[in-house]
Amino acid sequence: MMKISESTLVHTEVGPKVPTESKDPEATVKKGLSKKAKDNLAGYLFISPWIIGFLGLTMGYCSVWLQVLLITILPQK
Repeated sequence: MMKISESTLVHTEVGPKVPTESKDPEATVKKGLSKKAKDNLAGYLFISPWIIGFLGLTMGYCSVWLQVLLITILPQK
C-alpha cells in the first residue's frame, strides 16, 4: 500500500492473485469425489435399473413358482 496523504490510502495489485501456501495441512485437502470415484458412480447408476429389474423379475417369478409348487405338493386342510 502506498500512502498518498494521511486520509487516503491506495492499494494497487498487478496480475492475478497467486495462492500462498498455508501452514494448515487440512487446507490443501480436495473436497469431493475423485475422477475414478465419479466414473464408478456413473457406471453403477447406469446399470442399476437393469440389476433392479433382473432381481425383481427373478424373485417375482421364483416366488410365484414356489407358491404354485407348495400348493400342489402340500394339500390344504
